[in-house]
Amino acid sequence: MKFIKSIFPYIVIIGVVLLIRTFIVTPIAVQGTSMFPNLQNKQTLILKKFDRSFDRFDIVVFNYKGDRLIKRIIGLPGEHVEYKDSKLYINDEIVEENMISIKTSDFKLENIG
Repeated sequence: MKFIKSIFPYIVIIGVVLLIRTFIVTPIAVQGTSMFPNLQNKQTLILKKFDRSFDRFDIVVFNYKGDRLIKRIIGLPGEHVEYKDSKLYINDEIVEENMISIKTSDFKLENIG
């Protein structure tokens, strides 16, 4: 009985940590350089799990073919997205990007699929 009393606080702490990691926040490591220079390879981020609202330029984590990907939201549902001359157009209007940018090839979202 004394043994159970001595380990009970540790069991509670482990339970609270598991609940927090399951439902509230969890660390995630950046893998790769697709978000460089904004995010570095092997950088650790804290993923907020409880908020399901998304805005333009938010960074999101999602599962794709068994991998966790970290990307930035550019277009929202129903929008026409296009990059032309390294400028972002949403519904044929230029949108200023506040991130450090590199040259982006021209494309239309409709052509990517």
